Amino acid sequence: MYALQDFFGALQDIRAWSYLAMKQIQFDYRRNLLGTGWIVLSFALTSGGLGWLLAQLQGRSIPEHVTYVAFGFAVWNFILPCVNEGCTALTRNRSLLLQSPIGRSGFIFSLVLKKLYLLGFNLTTAIVLAFILGWRPSMTMIAILPGILVLTYTAVGTVLTFAVIGTVLRDFTELVAAIMRLAFFFTPIIWYANARFDRVGDDSPLSLLARYNPFSHFIEIVRGGALGYWPAWESWLITLGIGTLALIIGLGVLQWLGRRLVFWL
Repeated sequence: MYALQDFFGALQDIRAWSYLAMKQIQFDYRRNLLGTGWIVLSFALTSGGLGWLLAQLQGRSIPEHVTYVAFGFAVWNFILPCVNEGCTALTRNRSLLLQSPIGRSGFIFSLVLKKLYLLGFNLTTAIVLAFILGWRPSMTMIAILPGILVLTYTAVGTVLTFAVIGTVLRDFTELVAAIMRLAFFFTPIIWYANARFDRVGDDSPLSLLARYNPFSHFIEIVRGGALGYWPAWESWLITLGIGTLALIIGLGVLQWLGRRLVFWL
């Protein structure tokens, strides 16, 4: 099958795509005074500022809420660009794809690895920021590693699917961007599911939204371990199910349209 040959061919060259991802990060921050230090500074200011503001609005402890926001924001900063930039992962490399028979999946791995490196920067910054505010690690931190693996697994399938669809249907990119802008506010990243000015029970709209929002579960499998509790088993099942489905769909659309993508570039 074309899709499997393309996918596993790129997987065999994963070291090359990993090197390309790192060079892209360096290229993005070239000639800046702080260089890649801006990744750390920007994340610390944004997560710290949002955490402080929402702590004031929700009447919560500032150290507790800043820690909550920092870890959630780190995961969201991985999910959001994977989805948005995934739609243009192939069209951005139009010249390379038109000039040589390069596998499509390689650009997918390059994008996911780039965002994975940035996730490492952001999680490290979140840990340092939380530690300064009094947070201390526990044994549940072990859950972060399988959580990152599930995120990466899902990202590969999602980016592959969206890259092929986004190449054929250019309006798809704008639709996804609009949905993701709204998804940020509907996902418990900077707010708690039970945090409102009036009394809220387990069946409140916010609690139901957090329970049935798939993004909530992807954030929870990483943030839960950082905050000192084991993520619920249902979160693992939901995220693994979504990741598997995304990969199957991605390979399916690649098999269907992969050879002819150059006609839409």
